[in-house]
Amino acid sequence: MSRSRTNIALVAGITTGHCLLYRHLTVMRIAEDPSCPECDEMETSFHFIAECPMYAMVRWELQGKDSFSVEDLANLSIGDILRFTKETGRFQAGMLPGTSKPVSQQGE
Repeated sequence: MSRSRTNIALVAGITTGHCLLYRHLTVMRIAEDPSCPECDEMETSFHFIAECPMYAMVRWELQGKDSFSVEDLANLSIGDILRFTKETGRFQAGMLPGTSKPVSQQGE
């Protein structure tokens, strides 16, 4: 899998929580609700990668598990995280789920 600057930035953002997930967008005052649009739990990086039921099938296809523990996450490679993220389509073109506007236009 390519380690382009975009891919590295995506993985760094997800692993640090500084990405287009609603918890971070709420902290940045871009969004008002930190809840996951798929299941209403707080949308953190851990929730996105390890718990959200919306992405259980992607986790199963890539790792043979429908959810991950903290220990499982520690064993994921950069490639694993990137494949998971790409397969979910969650960060495609800077779009938020349930909207047709890029993040830069939210609140307009």
